[in-house]
Amino acid sequence: MTETRSSSSVPFSSAPPRGRRFPLRSIAKAAIGVALIAALLLWQDNGRKLIGILAGFQVEYLLALLALQVLLNAISSLKWRLFLKDRGVDVSFAALFGLYLIGRFFNNFLPSMMGGDVTRSYLLGRRIKSQAASAASVTMERATGLIALTMLAVFFAALNPAAFRSPIVIVTIAGAVVFCLVATLLFVSERVGAWMQGALIKRRGKLSSKLLRLVEEIGLYRGRRRVLFWALVYSCLFQFLAGMNVYYGSLSIGFEPDLLDVLVVTPAILILAMIPVSPNNVGWWEWCFSVLLLGAGATAAEGLAVALTLRAVSWITALVGGVLFVFQRSD
Repeated sequence: MTETRSSSSVPFSSAPPRGRRFPLRSIAKAAIGVALIAALLLWQDNGRKLIGILAGFQVEYLLALLALQVLLNAISSLKWRLFLKDRGVDVSFAALFGLYLIGRFFNNFLPSMMGGDVTRSYLLGRRIKSQAASAASVTMERATGLIALTMLAVFFAALNPAAFRSPIVIVTIAGAVVFCLVATLLFVSERVGAWMQGALIKRRGKLSSKLLRLVEEIGLYRGRRRVLFWALVYSCLFQFLAGMNVYYGSLSIGFEPDLLDVLVVTPAILILAMIPVSPNNVGWWEWCFSVLLLGAGATAAEGLAVALTLRAVSWITALVGGVLFVFQRSD
């Protein structure tokens, strides 16, 4: 693959591709999100309880939550750069950090909590002149994150089995374990990889050719033990800080859970939040917190308050990404 110029000399050059205007599927997803929020506010009179909880928000925790947001995005950007550097692609940390924030901005309009990945992958692909290499780096960054998330969930559950009693948590983490094992097998086995490439070649469609290039690019990371090791280290640190983010979010609304309970429940919340239910999973994100934080001793209203608090802090970060996107479009 051709090496790119230094990121300091190559400005962002394009926006993500435009989709169809107001597709029916997007409208349906938005309606689902609104319905979930409405149902959650009406359930157990959570709307009235929420007002009282948020009225007692402890502002002193806001700085810690904002700092955690910066750290989480910085760690993800460092890990992303790790994969790119291994392929000889030189993009600065600052540029990748900016792309990550832009992705967070677009998360607010795209389905699931991973919709922004498509945006940052596209923008980087235009920058380095290879959409396949860009998509492969984003895929590896996300995949190692999911593996670390699952590993930590099992680890903290072993330390604190009482928090693992929720059937939803058990099923979610068990499903993630199975998925990660299958994905790892597909990645490690050259025979399986060759079979997948052969199947894509036989289809000969435009989409198949793109998937084939993506599979080939991902396969180049096979056997890169040092890169994969450090990616997992970054991912474990990220997931631990994600748990701390939920913990401090809980403290900010006056709910004081056991830290280990939060560290067990947080992976299940983040895994479920990957399911594309609505734009930025509005409603679904809040339901995950309201239901799963019950296992950490919260009420449904307190879980909802934590979810909204973390969403608000995330929006602040996302707005920075929006500003960066506007300015890079004007370059």
